[in-house]
Amino acid sequence: MPSTGTLDFLQENPPFQDLDAGVLEDIQARLTLETYPQGQVILNPDQPAGDCLRIIRKGAVKVIARFGQDSEVMTDYRGEGESFGFLSLLTGNRVKAQVTALEDTTCYLIDRDLFFRLLRTQPAFAEQLFTSILKKYVDRPNRDLGKKGLLYGGADRLFFTTPIGELARKDLITAPEDVSIREATEIMSRNQISSLVLVDPLGLPAGIITTKDLRDKVVSKGRDPNLPVCKIQSVSLVRVEAGEHCIEALFKMIHYNIHHLLVVDNGRLKGVVTTHDLMKLQGASPISLVREIEGRNSLESLVPQGGRVQELVGIFLGDGVKPAQILRVTTEVYDRLLRKILELVERKLGAPPVSYGYLALDRAGRKEQSLEEVQPYALVYADPPSPALENAARDYFTPFSAQVDEAWQLLGFRTPDREFRAGYPGHCRPLMSWKAQFEAWTRQGDARSALSSLPFLDLRPLGGDRQLAGDLQAALCPLLARSRPFLNALALSFLKNSPPVSAFRHFVLEKSGEFMGCFDLERKGLQPLVDLVRFFALEAGISETSTLERLRALKGRSPRIRENAEELEYGFSFMSGLWLKNRWDQITRGAAPHSYMNPEAMNSLERKTLKEIFSLVARLQGLLLEKVQPLKY
Repeated sequence: MPSTGTLDFLQENPPFQDLDAGVLEDIQARLTLETYPQGQVILNPDQPAGDCLRIIRKGAVKVIARFGQDSEVMTDYRGEGESFGFLSLLTGNRVKAQVTALEDTTCYLIDRDLFFRLLRTQPAFAEQLFTSILKKYVDRPNRDLGKKGLLYGGADRLFFTTPIGELARKDLITAPEDVSIREATEIMSRNQISSLVLVDPLGLPAGIITTKDLRDKVVSKGRDPNLPVCKIQSVSLVRVEAGEHCIEALFKMIHYNIHHLLVVDNGRLKGVVTTHDLMKLQGASPISLVREIEGRNSLESLVPQGGRVQELVGIFLGDGVKPAQILRVTTEVYDRLLRKILELVERKLGAPPVSYGYLALDRAGRKEQSLEEVQPYALVYADPPSPALENAARDYFTPFSAQVDEAWQLLGFRTPDREFRAGYPGHCRPLMSWKAQFEAWTRQGDARSALSSLPFLDLRPLGGDRQLAGDLQAALCPLLARSRPFLNALALSFLKNSPPVSAFRHFVLEKSGEFMGCFDLERKGLQPLVDLVRFFALEAGISETSTLERLRALKGRSPRIRENAEELEYGFSFMSGLWLKNRWDQITRGAAPHSYMNPEAMNSLERKTLKEIFSLVARLQGLLLEKVQPLKY
């Protein structure tokens, strides 16, 4: 039973402190008390939906997101007066995080019935509860929780940061309010919708009917389907502004006990949102997607997950997430998707005769992968100790690599040209052969060898035995250090691709063809910056592969980069953001993907910023040219 100090506690802590004394006494009578010893797990991921809200009376808990058996990230600490279990209780979904007592902890429990009654009948309770939660998820200073922080912490956060207008169905179906019940039913059936907005002669919303109305007011009552639909419509329309967050829309649905909301934007009807739409939002979070990937047992069942990575990008762009974080999260999801493919193909073919490592190359190797991009991969396997094992390894890994490539295509991703797939014979080799190939490239030191080696200069372990990739990277660094001609050839190949800006800071645009008046942001903007950073990182023996990680490492090693590192980092993020938004817009419009940008379609600040970035990269290219040109002869 609650202690005698319960009433004082309620009066001092939100969301109870503005409630009337009689309401507080009623809450006090309904509360129960539970105590958890230090270290006890109070809530576990994927346990059934919570049946109560827990408010910490004494002690503290930590909230962690877990993945598998050995991966976790701490997302929050909560202490006296704070609550947990809110979203699971509100949405009816399974618990998303693990909550563990940091010390001996006592909690008050508000059961489900009391919780929803207070939401519906006590505006002060609802307002303070939502305000305190919003502050926790939105108004707190942005903390970079690292790669896993955004991946695992996003599930709940989306409810509090996504405007409801982003979920509103744009192709809203309406009908005149004087149509018959039969006609309204036919419209709903034909368009496969669960609600129909009825409009008056001025085109303004007059009511709404749902499949529930048809079931409860027509079918069960035996009404004449030729009657006007206005006889069964729900006249009281509950609306939500497009700029309000999804959590506020969810509260209105609970408060009014409805499943559909009209979304308006400055008084104009924008669309309809349903409880199902809100539940899909939570399902579109990174942690939900990763868990679904891990739970699949066949390649066919992975197909729907591939397309959902794009949904994440759209949500993050709308949420204002930094481009660098978006790239990290999408790369992490792609990595897990590909590792799952490796697991399923290996299960199909049986255990490999020797250990292997699957390698991400190029953009994937730099952890800068997003959307439907062509990415090269490669496979390295341990040197077979005997001719018999050598034959067995070749007979295993050739079809293995090919099936992984086919699975990637099955999931709807475009794959690179044949010579850049892991299934291509030249991209599936034993470790000794790869080392020999690296040595040959660096020894030749010409433009052709530099071009051939380029994807492998960003190699990153992706699956299997990570040590094999580590051995390759370890072999590459000393080869580069003693092969100045190769680095020179690499630099000269990079310098052939200059930013699209003239000496007078005017854009250099395409003069003819489909993209006349545009420039290629990826090839002429991002790529020269990435190549500059890549060259100086390889020259300095830096093992990091992502552009931003290389920049941070170069601050202490390269004077040429140190003084421009902040501008280069900003330039990379700015151009990545423009590229992502442009590509996302193409996908949503069903257009063929490309990276050309028209400066006339940009605002003046974007144009000015790009000119500054391009000019900086061009200037640094000039310095690099002065450094390597004498070595050419």
